[in-house]
Amino acid sequence: MNKGTKCQTLADFMFSWPGQAPSFICNEHVPKLRAVANAMGMKIEIIQISKADKDMGIKCRQII
Repeated sequence: MNKGTKCQTLADFMFSWPGQAPSFICNEHVPKLRAVANAMGMKIEIIQISKADKDMGIKCRQII
């Protein structure tokens, strides 16, 4: 099974699903993440990361 390729864009936000560890996402993938959460009837917390975090080079972890 092909697991896809992870996005290589620098992350802009941190998010977490209920009961899961936080992960990172770029601005481009936020709308899709929100749409999935809404379709599932779940709340998802999305927080903009700091400039210091961005400077660390954290990348988006979404599968594209």
